[in-house]
Amino acid sequence: MALVANTNSPTRRNSPPVRFNSTNSITKSRSKSLQERRTRASKLELQLRLRLETAEKDIFDWYEENKYTEDAGVIYSPEWQGRLIEWGKEFDSSIDSDTPNNIELLRKDPEKLELGLFFQVHPIAAFSLWNVLQACYELDRVICGTTKEDRVKIMEWQKWRPFQYLLSQEVISLWGEKLRVLSSGAKECTDKFEKEKIAERLQDIAQAVQALEQALSTFTSVVDGKRGRKPCPTWVLNRVQESVTERCRHIQEM
Repeated sequence: MALVANTNSPTRRNSPPVRFNSTNSITKSRSKSLQERRTRASKLELQLRLRLETAEKDIFDWYEENKYTEDAGVIYSPEWQGRLIEWGKEFDSSIDSDTPNNIELLRKDPEKLELGLFFQVHPIAAFSLWNVLQACYELDRVICGTTKEDRVKIMEWQKWRPFQYLLSQEVISLWGEKLRVLSSGAKECTDKFEKEKIAERLQDIAQAVQALEQALSTFTSVVDGKRGRKPCPTWVLNRVQESVTERCRHIQEM
């Protein structure tokens, strides 16, 4: 006897099964994840921008209050602004409550101090130290930048960490070499045109030294004056002073 299929059976399909679209689900999940990452990134970028604006205001206010109005304007220079963005992205996430202590411990290994990290904890002192470095770089150009090879070296020095540069014997050695040549030329040159060129270069060096001394004086004022909740380590100032003194001594002895 033939069995008749029960078309009303609950187990019977009357239409094709709906297939689960795994690709569509994954795409939606990825889209949601991407949107969440973008939102987090936007929030972090906003927080970073607010912190940088606060730091800039603190720097500008200190320089204005202490009558260093000319230096205060440098805060808005393209080079400084570019550095701020780089430092914020590179070091912002690595800042914690131990960072000030870690900077203090670097007194034994100062070449490892990153200016960007220093800025996150001591923005005013970092800006002032940056100005000291700019004054040193200008002297590098005036004293050592006489050949293409030397100018390439100078550009490379500017990529170094602050004390990697300030404590470098390579820099001091080239300063000494160039200054001895300049001193010899000033004493022995008889050509009128060459004498004028040497005199102009000596004048440029004198002006650059004056700018360096002013930058160091300002940095000293910053470190000595900022003795608040997060005082700047005095070892940083001491090592900068020692380096600048040694470099100026080479110039005085020429």
